[in-house]
Amino acid sequence: MEQLKEQLANLEKVIQILVGSIEGLSVRIARVEERLDRIEARLDKVELRLDRIEARLDKVELRLDRIEARLDKVELRLDRIEARLDKVELRLDRIEARLDVVEASLDEADGKFDLIQFNFENVHKKLDFVIDEIVKIDGVTRYVDIDKNLKTIKSR
Repeated sequence: MEQLKEQLANLEKVIQILVGSIEGLSVRIARVEERLDRIEARLDKVELRLDRIEARLDKVELRLDRIEARLDKVELRLDRIEARLDKVELRLDRIEARLDVVEASLDEADGKFDLIQFNFENVHKKLDFVIDEIVKIDGVTRYVDIDKNLKTIKSR
């Protein structure tokens, strides 16, 4: 029986050691659980920050969508304005071409007028010569009548 008592005493010591180890393990597990709780609390804060960042990012993306839509509209307006400007430039080109034709016609008419003026002056000189000759022939009375008639013709 002695042996049995010894074995029981040894067994009791082993149990006490195991109980001490279990208590040590229990304390260590409690510390691990506390750390896990702190980590989870920190993780909750991180997730909350991420949620706020995602919400802000959603708003930014919506603003970007609106800005892109506005930019699309601006580009369309610009394209329409450029098309209108092209039409205006084409109309201006046509007007300038027409004006060139008008100016050329005016230059031609001006040239014709210069020629007519030159011819009129020549006719006038010749007429003066003829009148001078007639005056020499018919005398002064006839010249006054012809001069009146010429002034009437010139005024028309």
